[in-house]
Amino acid sequence: MSDQTPATRYPAKVRFTLTLNGKVTLLCLLVLPLLLSLGYWQLERAQQKRTLLTKFNLQQAQPPQSINGMSLSEIANLPDYLRVSAEGEFDNKHIWLIDNKHRQSKVGFEVVQLFKVREGSSVLVNRGWIRGMRLRTELPDITTVEGPVTLFASARQMTNYRMLDSEHSATGWPRIVLQIEVASAKQALNVNVAKKLLYLDDLSPAALVGEWKTINIQPEKHTGYAVQWFAMAFAVVIWFCFASSNLAAIIRQKWGNDE
Repeated sequence: MSDQTPATRYPAKVRFTLTLNGKVTLLCLLVLPLLLSLGYWQLERAQQKRTLLTKFNLQQAQPPQSINGMSLSEIANLPDYLRVSAEGEFDNKHIWLIDNKHRQSKVGFEVVQLFKVREGSSVLVNRGWIRGMRLRTELPDITTVEGPVTLFASARQMTNYRMLDSEHSATGWPRIVLQIEVASAKQALNVNVAKKLLYLDDLSPAALVGEWKTINIQPEKHTGYAVQWFAMAFAVVIWFCFASSNLAAIIRQKWGNDE
């Protein structure tokens, strides 16, 4: 006969108890909403990128729309990413080089020129990327296009980053800038230009290296970031449960009984 009593052989079941720790609770109340908001923000960014890509694909599927004969306001009101065509001539005397642009891990410039549309308004055209020289003091050789040409491009709203200077090199041509703006272009050339920037198609006359990016980060990457934030939020909840209760003791007892 065994000397063990039933109570010894079968320990009393540990009941769940919750004991809130002030510091732990306060930390969780501060961190958890932040992690959740970051997760939902990334999901919103992913949806915005999907909407943008859908808009881009719809516009790119349309046949090019000629901007010859359009006024400045009509060109400015064109939908972003709309494919357009334009007949006219480049102003080869005035060229902007947008600095610090990368293609295939190489640094260079994006070449922007004024394009005088036949029977229409003047527009700024981004011809694409050209590799920089070994010395920053040297400017790259830019192949110009003489005479009338027909361009094919996508119209986009000009971006304006307040932290970037549009007059990095205020004298001489070609002129190095960090971004191109309508106001600075108008002041430099004394010509009104449309508030749209044309990005040349790769096969269009005068096109350099395009490889244009519609978005910098794909929606799937934003979704991945959201999963990471939600996983961290879940980890905080688990940590709170273990730090504020005897859940660990209950789990140990269960594993002991199973053995």
